[in-house]
Amino acid sequence: MLSEAIKTLADLGKKAAGPEMLQLWKSDHRRIIFNHATGDLKEYSEPMPARRHIAETKDDFVRIIQTLNSRPAIPREEDEGIAGNAVVWLNSHEAVAVLNDHTYRDDVVVWPLPWSPQAILLSQWESQKTVFEPAVLIKAIRLELGLPNHPLIAGMSAVDWQVTNSTASRTERTKESLGKNIHAEIAGVSELSETTTVAVPLYTHGIASRADVACHVEIDPQRGQIGLIPPPGEMDLQFEMAMVEIQAALTKALGEDIPVYQGSPDGESQSVRCEVD
Repeated sequence: MLSEAIKTLADLGKKAAGPEMLQLWKSDHRRIIFNHATGDLKEYSEPMPARRHIAETKDDFVRIIQTLNSRPAIPREEDEGIAGNAVVWLNSHEAVAVLNDHTYRDDVVVWPLPWSPQAILLSQWESQKTVFEPAVLIKAIRLELGLPNHPLIAGMSAVDWQVTNSTASRTERTKESLGKNIHAEIAGVSELSETTTVAVPLYTHGIASRADVACHVEIDPQRGQIGLIPPPGEMDLQFEMAMVEIQAALTKALGEDIPVYQGSPDGESQSVRCEVD
């Protein structure tokens, strides 16, 4: 039936003028191109665009994967049975599951992992090494980090943040000049700890446990300012530990037949599989 239709199209094409092309879909993943000018027919195989699903929660993510992974496969000559080939990839921003229904068409299930405002703020402080007026930092710890009873607040409140300046003359070779020698003293600053930790969520919606982020208490005595700055790499370390926790939870929920890797489907990141205990 199909061959007769193609022959009819070919006969009609030979009578048509001009090098126009006619596209005829043979199936979901194959197409036939007919050249009116030459009467040639060419068949191509093409992957269908992936179907994209968005999950709002871990439970939704697991449910969608299990539903798609257990559907009957659309049979082809070389494939029969159950689709059952899901693979999950996890990074600090999202979890992505990729499945194929054996018709050259992928399903992609994405679970976004939005960072918490606290994690975003601490990441900015880590990269920018920001220092503030003491009152501004106290407000940020209380309101933006959500830690109104953090011990650093009481310690900062007990410090006299006044800066004293003195001038001194200096002689350079045979020439005397008057310069300003800044002598900064902040009373009580020695009582502040040089390091502290802040317990904050890394993700919204309780996706992972709260993280104890180590921070340096950085003081600029010349300007009377102070910063709460994670050391280099601290936030990356915290997200790595959170990913291990999320990876273990997904592996437990999905079962050992569905691998959960750290990285991304494009292969640009590391591939570390979590095994079921």
